[in-house]
Amino acid sequence: MPDRYQEIAPIGKYKNIWLVLDRDTGKIYVRKCLETFNQEVYERVARLHNIHIPGIAAWKLEEGRLWLIEEYINGETLEERISHWGSFTRDEAVGIVRQVCEALACLHSQEPPVIHRDVKLSNIMLSHDGVVKLIDYNAARLYEKGLNQDTRLIGTEAYAAPEQFGFAQTDARTDIYALGVVFNYLLTGEHIKDRTAEGDCGAVIRKCTQMDPKQRYQSVSELDQALQVLQMNGSAGVRARDAAETTKTAVTAETTETAKMIESLHAKPAPTSRTDKEAGFHGEDRYKERRRETGRRDSDGRGADRHQERKNETNQYQEDGYERNEHVEKQGIWPIPGFRSGVWWKKLLAVAGYLFIIYVSLRVEFKADAGRPLALWADRILVLISLLLTVAVYTNYHGAAAKMPLLRSKKGWIRRLGYCMVWPFTYGILILLEVMVTLLFQAVVKI
Repeated sequence: MPDRYQEIAPIGKYKNIWLVLDRDTGKIYVRKCLETFNQEVYERVARLHNIHIPGIAAWKLEEGRLWLIEEYINGETLEERISHWGSFTRDEAVGIVRQVCEALACLHSQEPPVIHRDVKLSNIMLSHDGVVKLIDYNAARLYEKGLNQDTRLIGTEAYAAPEQFGFAQTDARTDIYALGVVFNYLLTGEHIKDRTAEGDCGAVIRKCTQMDPKQRYQSVSELDQALQVLQMNGSAGVRARDAAETTKTAVTAETTETAKMIESLHAKPAPTSRTDKEAGFHGEDRYKERRRETGRRDSDGRGADRHQERKNETNQYQEDGYERNEHVEKQGIWPIPGFRSGVWWKKLLAVAGYLFIIYVSLRVEFKADAGRPLALWADRILVLISLLLTVAVYTNYHGAAAKMPLLRSKKGWIRRLGYCMVWPFTYGILILLEVMVTLLFQAVVKI
């Protein structure tokens, strides 16, 4: 039988990531094929219910590869955002980093903690609803007490903490280091070794990126508290700048000594990968066994009846070889603006907004259409369509804003002019189409 998920198009330059349509529900997802992965990590991530972590709707293990059906995020990575529009303002950057802290706090609170190990601009997405999502868990691992160092060295060089090169085992502070590098990029557009942000933001970044993990923030909640203070303080004061300079002076010697050591480690060949069994991967039989065990657990006491219900509901998934994630199925993935984040108050606001647009469009009067009901309703429908198109552009729905010439400009005043011209432009185009259709219809009738 055909696959439940119909391929729509590959996403960007990636050959193993597709946009797919669920034939049964009509929802849009992202399908990934992973050849390097930690199965236990993805099993844990699939059970997490956090708005800043993409939901996994289904998965299957096939011939040593993991196929994932993930939440579709309508947005762009922070790397793409900085490339197109430049660095963020102080308030924007702090808000983004705090949302990443929420995602990391959820991962680190697991038992054992899940360490992402690859927090970077290209692994953080900003949806067009303003929700930050931490993606790509290929490098993630489970923390093991008593381990002196990671058994496999992995990560992205520019964001990697010293312990990722074999000095110690990676832990929550490793992700904090990388997040400090990300924070600096958001504010300056540059790496910390080239330029560090000034003021109190710079002080927070320097503490995040200390070479010794003991000198960093010890948890993301501690970092989040510091970021909350930044939000309350607003612009940096003289005292904060003095404190930042003091911190910078204190760590300069240590940074200079360890920088050469890190550079030499980068030049060393990567260690050979272990076998799947040594790395903690398990075959398909154990994978199915774990799923069956999970299926028998029931928190509300319905026992065997609920288990049978769940089996019946997931028959279609199992025929395609996928494991189903009920939480994502119930939550749903809304592709239209206002419903993409899953936040209830945003959905209510979106419903109110759309109802207001419909009301305004259908109540508008045109003097030129007096005594011509059909023409009046045609113009009202054109107003409705143009307003909905304007919403699509403002929310960059399916990259709509990126297709507008003025909105692609790097100059702020040109982009602002472009946004002011969106509704007149769309309404003008629709009126032009209406005139062309009318003239064509009149020509056909005369013939």
